[in-house]
Amino acid sequence: MFIAAFYTAKHLFGFTIGLSRSLQGSTLDVTEAYKHVNVVKEQLKDIRKNAKTAFVSSVYEKIKKMAKKAKVKVSIPRTCGRRTLTNNTYARTPVAYFRRAKFPPFLGNLLEQTSTRFKELSEAASLGLLLIPANLQQLNESSQPKVCQHYLPDLPFPSSASHGLELWKCFWYVILR
Repeated sequence: MFIAAFYTAKHLFGFTIGLSRSLQGSTLDVTEAYKHVNVVKEQLKDIRKNAKTAFVSSVYEKIKKMAKKAKVKVSIPRTCGRRTLTNNTYARTPVAYFRRAKFPPFLGNLLEQTSTRFKELSEAASLGLLLIPANLQQLNESSQPKVCQHYLPDLPFPSSASHGLELWKCFWYVILR
């Protein structure tokens, strides 16, 4: 049923629309963008944990209203002997069917795509942008160990990484003043 797919997508994309707009803008810092992505991913994971109640309370009621306006009965699609083009999820009620057949696959795919596009390694590598002299003021106690840990294998003296970083900050602080 198109209405179920439409409202499932509308509900879940509602969580990503703000992220999408901020990522397309020019004012968002790369490290801040990864923080926004992580907030959206965590929210979607919470929805997945509570998928049953989230679907019924947020999506299914809208599906019923739209079906009533369109004068369409909300029902389970017919099943077939061999699953080729349809989802043969067993359910006794339409709400159970759409909660199992539409909501989790779409949510899982959205989470997978978000994780694929914004990998943890990319986040750590983006912390390297904080080493650019113009961005050094954003390097704080929480991000400094992450930067050091990520670039540790590339350093000639890994044991003195934090000292080198402090000298780097001091050097550029004096020049940029």
